[in-house]
Amino acid sequence: MVRVAKLVALVVAIPIAGYLIGTYAQRSAEKRFQVALEKVTIPAVRAKLPDTFAEYCGAAAFDIDRKVSDDCGSRPHIARLKVLSFSALLAGLLLLGAIALAARAAANDRNLLLRLFAPGIRIVLYALFGLILVQGFIASYGFMVLESALIGRVHIFVVLAIGLGALLGSFTMLRAGLSISKRATSTVIGEAVHRKDQPLVWKFVDRLAERLKATPPKNIVVGLDPTFYVTSADVIVRPKGFPHQQSTMYLSLPLMRILTLPELTAVIGHELGHFRGEDTKFSLGFYPVYAGTGRALAALESHSFEGGWQSLALWPGVAVLGFFYEAFAQAESAIGRDRELEADKCGASVANAEAIATSLLKVGAYAPAWGDVQQTIAESIQGKGMCPPNASLAFVQKALSGPVPKVDDVAMEDAIAHPTDSHPPTIDRIRALKVDLTAIRAKALVVDPAASSVKLFVGADQIEERLTEIERQMIADYLQNGGYDEDE
Repeated sequence: MVRVAKLVALVVAIPIAGYLIGTYAQRSAEKRFQVALEKVTIPAVRAKLPDTFAEYCGAAAFDIDRKVSDDCGSRPHIARLKVLSFSALLAGLLLLGAIALAARAAANDRNLLLRLFAPGIRIVLYALFGLILVQGFIASYGFMVLESALIGRVHIFVVLAIGLGALLGSFTMLRAGLSISKRATSTVIGEAVHRKDQPLVWKFVDRLAERLKATPPKNIVVGLDPTFYVTSADVIVRPKGFPHQQSTMYLSLPLMRILTLPELTAVIGHELGHFRGEDTKFSLGFYPVYAGTGRALAALESHSFEGGWQSLALWPGVAVLGFFYEAFAQAESAIGRDRELEADKCGASVANAEAIATSLLKVGAYAPAWGDVQQTIAESIQGKGMCPPNASLAFVQKALSGPVPKVDDVAMEDAIAHPTDSHPPTIDRIRALKVDLTAIRAKALVVDPAASSVKLFVGADQIEERLTEIERQMIADYLQNGGYDEDE
């Protein structure tokens, strides 16, 4: 509520100030006219003079006071300032109202959300550009009117400086704003999986896509981060830095070591579920732009507080664009929840509901162990032990050697991390699958290395060892730049 109040204040402050200045100048002029009128004591002259300031300025009447005559010259400027200020105030409030109404309508229609979001940002940007220009004109015009009313003179250089500042500020905002409506780019540490090297993996994914009538990914990347996803965002795979466009599936080798083949089938089925039917357009057209906009807007918001007049010029734009993004984020959240639950059904259809439920619980329970593995690697670089040659195996050992989390606690947490969208809490997903948590509690977190789905990969150990060395080098570079704290 406070943020909305600040937003409204940013939008209406200058128009209200302009209108109040115009009102003050108008009343001051009318008061000076009445004072001058009272000084006219000759009845014949007084009888020829109008009774109101407006009539006096419109008639070729006797000049009763030089200042009053000057006020007549300012009268059109005052009227123009008030009309312009009121119009800008109304336009700003209408813009905010239109954003709120559009987001509310889009919350019930994914196709409308898809059609409105990216074009909407540009429309809002150009509307803001116009509003900031108008507000700059109001500020400079208002200063001129106020000075004229108070001291009877105008410092034209100050007026021009205010106008020029508004002009430069509006272009600064537009240039910065136009950069935010772009596709997300995700950077991962890993290796691209080629068909000729891993035909079994590709065959496995292709068959699942065929069963689901889904679009198979164009790329598969394998890495050590404990997450699975398919994204249509551009993916840059480090350390080689090759960009992967269209759709990319990311597979986590550490998680594959703790998931059975049915559980992996369910997870991949879930991800492929976002690339079939109507959901395909949403995954390809909305989420990459939505995620990219969120990241760019966060960077722009950070830049707006760095100081300098150019940063100040970004404040209104950042505030309104932030309001636009948050309004549509609420719409996305309502639709996104249903999308995830539908995708879970896809995963269950190619495996079973219990498999996707246990996969969610395992990922939630054991994924945090990856942070412990990274800490072990960091400590080995600092001379506090040996670096594990295979971080994926070290992950399994950490997961199995630590205290077993409570299933109920894991179920209440959020699900798998994703680079461009979010997931509902695990417990909601399990309930939607109609799986009884009590019935699977005993076996939900059981890890059987012999049943590991990592066997899909030819030479998994060698891949993991290469990725471990890359991870070690990344952490070493991070430490060199003052990353990990030795006392942590």
